[in-house]
Amino acid sequence: MVENYEGNGNNPSSNGRKAPMLGHHEGSKGAKIRLTEEQLRLWFIKYDTNRDGNLTRAELTEAFSRLGSFWGGYRAMQALLHADANDDGCIDEDEMEELVRYANKRKYALA
Repeated sequence: MVENYEGNGNNPSSNGRKAPMLGHHEGSKGAKIRLTEEQLRLWFIKYDTNRDGNLTRAELTEAFSRLGSFWGGYRAMQALLHADANDDGCIDEDEMEELVRYANKRKYALA
């Protein structure tokens, strides 16, 4: 599991601090840089707070809220409907790519 992403400094790290809020691309004004699929994958991994390899609805809600979603709980529920193939209520490693594809369609971006 990835613990830290070293890149351009705009990515979350596992240093225990809360990640910055990011802006949602749609409907926002100003220049935005869309997150790549790899950045989104690493973002979600950061919110696996108990490090069990699964993202719960609560963890997804926090991740989407911190991405700038006005309705983090709704996005988490929709993500589970799209990506939770085994219907266990969590996103596991096998379902991560579908979660990332779902989030990528929402066009999250750095503010």
